Formats: sequence, structure tokens, C-alpha cells
Amino acid sequence: MAGMMTVCWFGRWLLVLVCVRLCLAEAGIGRSNRRKGYQRSNTRDEDTLHVGAIRWDAWSGGNDAISQYVERDLSVPRYHQRLPFFATVLANGSVSMVNGGTAATMEQELAYAADHGITFFAWVTYPLADPSLSYGLERYLNASGRSRVNMALIIEAGRLDNTTIPFARVASYFALPIYQRVTKDNRPLLFILSASNATRANLDGLRATAAHAGLPPPYVVSLNYGTVTKQAGIAKALAADAISQYVTVSSGWASHPGTGYPYAGNMAEEQGYWREALASGVAVVPPVTAGWDPRPREQFYPVPWKQRFPPQCLNATQRATPVYSKAKGSPPMCWVQDPTMQQLEEHVAAAAKTARSDAAGTHHTMLISAWNEIDEGHWIVPSLANGTAKVKAVARGIGASRRGDGAPAVGAAVGAATHEARIARPRQGPRQ
Repeated sequence: MAGMMTVCWFGRWLLVLVCVRLCLAEAGIGRSNRRKGYQRSNTRDEDTLHVGAIRWDAWSGGNDAISQYVERDLSVPRYHQRLPFFATVLANGSVSMVNGGTAATMEQELAYAADHGITFFAWVTYPLADPSLSYGLERYLNASGRSRVNMALIIEAGRLDNTTIPFARVASYFALPIYQRVTKDNRPLLFILSASNATRANLDGLRATAAHAGLPPPYVVSLNYGTVTKQAGIAKALAADAISQYVTVSSGWASHPGTGYPYAGNMAEEQGYWREALASGVAVVPPVTAGWDPRPREQFYPVPWKQRFPPQCLNATQRATPVYSKAKGSPPMCWVQDPTMQQLEEHVAAAAKTARSDAAGTHHTMLISAWNEIDEGHWIVPSLANGTAKVKAVARGIGASRRGDGAPAVGAAVGAATHEARIARPRQGPRQ
């Protein structure tokens, strides 16, 4: 018991020291987004719009396996148009992401995000021992401009076990002045990915750790797939506060091999998901999926977590081989088309308008998928080919929602089919 008391005492003081250190650092930064008409979202002001963007960071150009996989799968020339602004195409056509690991790149990403209305990054969280997937978050925490864009965590349910990602580590982030909070009670925003009823015990352990550190309970958003009814049931079992989705992919995506599922259809079904949740009285953080095209992951250099495709999306050789990409040069044939900038603007405006409504029940919070899911094919980070076109579309959509124009009214008809009948998530193995 004495040993446990010593550990608890040390953990609480560690949280205090981290918080004090960053509070002092924040006081010296003082940069604001207000010149662009955006307000930093770490506030209890219930009229503020909290616009999150998911980050999955493997773009530091390291020597580890994950970094090398993503560099290679984006080296295929047809995918160069999605390369982020910090990438380099070498003379032999291969891609280097080494500049993605620099402090200067992180400062530029923060500037791009803040200047275009992104108020927090939602970080897919990994063990600190995994450098390729944790390095981005570490660079953010050390960035001088970190106060321009807040942070929140996305934790996969399988890692929420107090060993893979210790509860004390999560609570130490909750204590930071840059951690995204919502509600008048200033609760830290937390997303749990792919949870089940069994996740409740570990989530309660995290809640207890936060309470012991003197922190308010996290505002928990369950990220799952399937029907609104199913998602709401899981959220209730978790004592979660709201539902959302990591990405929305229509179940009709596999019916358009070779052409991609039209983005307009996917957008309509995603808005149908918001509408259905509102009609059911379920609190929802409106997700905005900015495309979905994971073909690079199964063309030449298959990623180790294996993106899976239905048989109709594969040619005969791919269907016959354990690793689909052995059919070199023949990528899977199913994906969701990239949005036009007008579609992205309209979709963001509709999500923002929904998030602002009292009916949404999630304190004016929305989630864009994603900032940098680049090889999975949903991203808004500025690119080498198209510059800031996507983040500008996002900014215009946010602005339209403030003016009350450019977006359908909450509950407006956006598609004939209900979300219950349509939304499905393609199978995907766990990321390493």
C-alpha cells in the first residue's frame, strides 16, 4: 500500500510539473487566429465552433518500417498528386518524407490549420515506444506555435489498457492548457475508436485516474461503424457522451469498380447519418470524410496492417494471391472519389451548421477526416500539387456556416436512403 501511495503521489506531481511548464510556455506565445476571424477553441464559450481534424502521423521519413512503407506506396506516379507540401520527389521517382520530421514543418502545419479554421488536431495515439507513429505528437508538444491549434486524443479501444497507453500518460495530456475542452465544465475531449461493451472497465479506469489528478471527467465520443442504433448502444454501455465515425464509406463503394464511388453520394449518406442521429435524439459529432482511396496501400508495397477489399474490387490474380499487390501495377478497383472543392466546402458548411445546432448536443464540435490520412486517401493537408486548395475550401465552409448561407439546413433531405441501410466500413486490420 505504501508503494502504491508513493506512485500515486509521484504521478500527481508529475502532472502538475508538466502543466506548469506548458502554462509558462503558452504565456510567452500569445499568437492568435483572430486576424482570420477564427477563435481558438479551448474555451467554455458555448457559441464557439470546435473544428477538429484527425491526424495519423507516419510522415517523418524515418528508417523504421512504417515510414518506409508509406514513402514507397506514395512513390507510384499516379499518387504523387496527393503528396503533402513537405514531401520531395527524388530524381528516380521515389518519395522522401524526411522533411516531415522537422520542427519547421510542424510550425507550418500549425499555421496552415489555424489560419483556415482548424481549432484542434485529434491525434491517433500510439505507445511512445513506437517512434514512427508517436513522433508527430511529440513534435507538436515541443512546437513553439502549439497554442494555435489545440489537441485531443483518439485511442483505439485495444490500446486503452493502462499498459500499452498508460492512463497516467493520457491524464497528463488532459492537464495541458492546449488540450481541447468542451462544455461549461471544461471537460477534456476524448475519442475512443472501435470500442465494444468490454471497453467500459478500462475507460472507467481512465476516468478514475483523471479524477485522482483533480481533472474533470473526459467528454467521451465513441467512434464506431454500423447503424446509429448500434453505435448509440455501444456509447450507452461506455457511458460515453456522443457518437461519431472515423470515416464514412458508403456500402455502395464496391458497386463502382474502376470509377470510384461518387463523392456526392458518400457526402449525402454521411449527412444522412447526422440527420438520423438528430432524429433519434443521439448526440453526434458530425464527421466530414474528405474522400477515401486506399489503393496505394495494396498496389506495389502492401502495408503490414493489410487493407482489405471485397472480391469485386480485385482482378483474378489479386483474388488468387494472399497479398493482393503481387499483381504488380493493378491496384484494387474500388474507392470513393476525391471531393471537388465546392463539394468539400458545402459538406463542411453543412457539418458546421449541424454542429452549431442545439439539437446536435455536442457543444458545437465537428471532426474532419482527416488532416493527413494521405495514403488511405482522405486528407486536407496542403499538397505539392494543389497547394492550400482543400484547407481553403474548409475555411470557406466554416465561414458560410457563420453567415447562415451555403449549407443545407439541419435535417434537410440529402439523400433518399437512410444511413441505417447504407453505411458500412470496409474491413481493415489493426495498424501496427
